[in-house]
Amino acid sequence: MIAASAVYVVSVLIGLACCVLLLRAHRRQPSTLLLSAAICFGGFALNDAGLIIDVFVLPDISLVAVRSLPALIGVAVLVRALVKESR
Repeated sequence: MIAASAVYVVSVLIGLACCVLLLRAHRRQPSTLLLSAAICFGGFALNDAGLIIDVFVLPDISLVAVRSLPALIGVAVLVRALVKESR
Protein backbone atom coordinates (compact mmCIF):
# COMPACT_ATOMS: atom_id res chain seq x y z
CA MET A 1 0.00 0.00 0.00
CA ILE A 2 2.93 2.35 0.60
CA ALA A 3 4.17 1.92 -2.97
CA ALA A 4 0.74 2.73 -4.35
CA SER A 5 0.44 5.89 -2.27
CA ALA A 6 3.94 6.95 -3.35
CA VAL A 7 2.98 6.52 -7.01
CA TYR A 8 -0.19 8.55 -6.51
CA VAL A 9 1.70 11.37 -4.78
CA VAL A 10 4.37 11.42 -7.50
CA SER A 11 1.62 11.57 -10.11
CA VAL A 12 0.09 14.62 -8.41
CA LEU A 13 3.49 16.31 -8.19
CA ILE A 14 4.29 15.64 -11.86
CA GLY A 15 0.91 17.01 -12.94
CA LEU A 16 1.46 20.14 -10.86
CA ALA A 17 5.00 20.55 -12.22
CA CYS A 18 3.75 20.32 -15.79
CA CYS A 19 1.00 22.82 -15.02
CA VAL A 20 3.44 25.30 -13.47
CA LEU A 21 5.97 24.95 -16.30
CA LEU A 22 3.28 25.47 -18.92
CA LEU A 23 1.94 28.53 -17.08
CA ARG A 24 5.46 29.99 -16.91
CA ALA A 25 5.90 29.42 -20.65
CA HIS A 26 2.51 31.04 -21.26
CA ARG A 27 3.55 34.06 -19.20
CA ARG A 28 6.74 34.49 -21.24
CA GLN A 29 5.08 33.97 -24.61
CA PRO A 30 1.26 34.12 -24.41
CA SER A 31 -0.45 31.34 -26.31
CA THR A 32 -3.91 29.89 -26.01
CA LEU A 33 -2.54 26.40 -26.53
CA LEU A 34 -0.05 26.72 -23.66
CA LEU A 35 -2.76 28.00 -21.32
CA SER A 36 -5.13 25.21 -22.34
CA ALA A 37 -2.46 22.57 -21.79
CA ALA A 38 -1.72 24.06 -18.35
CA ILE A 39 -5.42 23.88 -17.45
CA CYS A 40 -5.51 20.29 -18.67
CA PHE A 41 -2.54 19.25 -16.53
CA GLY A 42 -4.04 21.10 -13.57
CA GLY A 43 -7.18 19.02 -14.06
CA PHE A 44 -5.07 15.87 -14.15
CA ALA A 45 -3.36 16.88 -10.90
CA LEU A 46 -6.74 17.53 -9.25
CA ASN A 47 -7.96 14.18 -10.53
CA ASP A 48 -4.96 12.44 -8.98
CA ALA A 49 -5.45 14.29 -5.70
CA GLY A 50 -9.08 13.18 -5.75
CA LEU A 51 -7.88 9.63 -6.29
CA ILE A 52 -5.73 9.83 -3.17
CA ILE A 53 -8.71 11.12 -1.17
CA ASP A 54 -10.98 8.46 -2.69
CA VAL A 55 -8.66 5.53 -1.99
CA PHE A 56 -6.95 6.46 1.26
CA VAL A 57 -9.04 9.06 3.10
CA LEU A 58 -12.58 7.95 2.25
CA PRO A 59 -12.30 4.31 1.15
CA ASP A 60 -15.97 3.54 1.91
CA ILE A 61 -17.32 6.27 -0.37
CA SER A 62 -16.88 6.15 -4.14
CA LEU A 63 -15.91 9.55 -5.51
CA VAL A 64 -15.30 8.42 -9.08
CA ALA A 65 -17.71 10.90 -10.67
CA VAL A 66 -16.50 13.83 -8.58
CA ARG A 67 -12.79 13.17 -8.99
CA SER A 68 -13.09 12.57 -12.74
CA LEU A 69 -14.72 15.94 -13.35
CA PRO A 70 -11.52 18.07 -13.27
CA ALA A 71 -9.80 15.77 -15.77
CA LEU A 72 -12.83 15.84 -18.05
CA ILE A 73 -12.98 19.63 -17.96
CA GLY A 74 -9.24 19.89 -18.58
CA VAL A 75 -9.34 17.59 -21.58
CA ALA A 76 -12.37 19.42 -22.95
CA VAL A 77 -10.53 22.75 -22.69
CA LEU A 78 -7.49 21.30 -24.44
CA VAL A 79 -9.53 19.69 -27.23
CA ARG A 80 -11.40 22.96 -27.80
CA ALA A 81 -8.11 24.85 -28.06
CA LEU A 82 -6.67 22.28 -30.44
CA VAL A 83 -9.73 22.44 -32.69
CA LYS A 84 -9.69 26.25 -32.60
CA GLU A 85 -5.95 26.27 -33.38
CA SER A 86 -6.38 24.01 -36.42
CA ARG A 87 -8.89 26.36 -38.07
